[in-house]
Amino acid sequence: MSIVGTRLESTEDLRQHRAQVLAARDPAARCVRVCLGTGCTAKGSPAVLERFRQAAEQLGDPSLVVQTKCTGCHGFCERGPIVVVDPGNVFYHRVKEEDVAEIWGESVLGGRLVERLLYEDAQTGKRASTPDEIPFYHAQHRIVLAMNGVIDPTSVEDYLAAGAGMPRCRRSSIR
Repeated sequence: MSIVGTRLESTEDLRQHRAQVLAARDPAARCVRVCLGTGCTAKGSPAVLERFRQAAEQLGDPSLVVQTKCTGCHGFCERGPIVVVDPGNVFYHRVKEEDVAEIWGESVLGGRLVERLLYEDAQTGKRASTPDEIPFYHAQHRIVLAMNGVIDPTSVEDYLAAGAGMPRCRRSSIR
């Protein structure tokens, strides 16, 4: 269901379209998000994304839905390509094409971590499985780019499903 060709004339139209987008999504679907920011792309992320897409197409279980999507930059370019697996918001870094089969089998289908691809803090030696556990992200409070790394920047539907673009309050009367 694409918004292309759809004319939305009011905030209510936008709310209704968002409701349709959300209704069409499977809340139980697993998702593999691959960064296609400049740094990750330079390090091979398009090929990584293609391998995940091929694995998803070959999935023989119709009861299991796995989405694959590209995302914008995570900001941690030196660690790219970055792949995040949901559920769990599992953060893998420096992913290569040859790592896809292991991530697919262990993490996407099996719900287990691929330890060797997790971020490891150089000072503490502690491994992090989510971005929230990585010191690089601790001092950041993203506002405008808060959905980078989460939504597909080429999909208005992804943007709407994430709640972005929805009116939050009425414009003030200050002129």
